[in-house]
Amino acid sequence: MSETNLVTQNDNDLQTVEEAAQRTTLLPATDIRERQDAFVLVADLPGVDQESLSVSLEKGELTIHGKRQSPEHNEEYALRWGETRDADFRRSFRIPDEIDAEKIDAALSHGVLT
Repeated sequence: MSETNLVTQNDNDLQTVEEAAQRTTLLPATDIRERQDAFVLVADLPGVDQESLSVSLEKGELTIHGKRQSPEHNEEYALRWGETRDADFRRSFRIPDEIDAEKIDAALSHGVLT
């Protein structure tokens, strides 16, 4: 009998450990820039939409998590070459204690999180 522990992906999306193991998890390419008054994080999240993106801060760790779904195939065309797959993007960073969590803001535009 296989174990069916649940893995939380976000508040409304649970899946079994077996389902989570079947998805690819990618580390998004990320830049962190320091300005005089702020740090700016820029992460590449191709194919991730706003609804499947989570940005959280817990115990001094900023975590980015997003899900990319492969495009649906339909009867209008025949797929001749396919390399895109369902994938999770996940990246975590320790942040300094002096960062004001209330001032953290996030925006996703054209697959780039800032």
